[in-house]
Amino acid sequence: MRHCFRKTTWLRDNWYQPGDPSLDSENVVCAAARHFGLVRYPHKKFTSKYYERANKKLENGDYKGAISDYTKVMKSSPNNKGLYFLRGWAKSESKDYSGAISDLTKNIKLDPNTDTGYYQRGLTYKILKNYSKAIDDFNKELQINPNNLLAIYGRGETKFYNGNIEGGCNDWRKASQLGFDVTKKHLKKCVIVLYKKRRLVKI
Repeated sequence: MRHCFRKTTWLRDNWYQPGDPSLDSENVVCAAARHFGLVRYPHKKFTSKYYERANKKLENGDYKGAISDYTKVMKSSPNNKGLYFLRGWAKSESKDYSGAISDLTKNIKLDPNTDTGYYQRGLTYKILKNYSKAIDDFNKELQINPNNLLAIYGRGETKFYNGNIEGGCNDWRKASQLGFDVTKKHLKKCVIVLYKKRRLVKI
């Protein structure tokens, strides 16, 4: 894992969306670790060992193992905001959504200006179909980091499936105009649905 910390972090402007095959998981985990300042524990070798092992497990999809190791690290760093984010991410991937929300809420409490915490919690709320809370989190994320295209896209998807078709399509169109690869399937869906509603818009 140590070699990855030399890579340039693009976390703040291009965060990870679960299931996105275009993003390399190693780069994502490394960027998260670098962003939160969790690179070294020089005075606690055992903590560093568990932390690095947790990151490796997260990369490899061993989410329960990662959760276990992050929890061990937390015993010596109980207020480390990044650990709550990473463990929350692992819990979300392992479908422990209530646990994920709890950890991500703690991450936000420790750092109210976090953008990653709001974004990841928004994704989790979206999975749970709690669309109003998901949209609130995406909005907070975009207030802090208005250039997060994934958040714009995610908010659009949430609006669309919550019945705000026009609002969702506008977000997808904005994300597409800013360079995000919105699939033609989504844009075609907008045209069809809005046409049926007699609200055809130019995409």
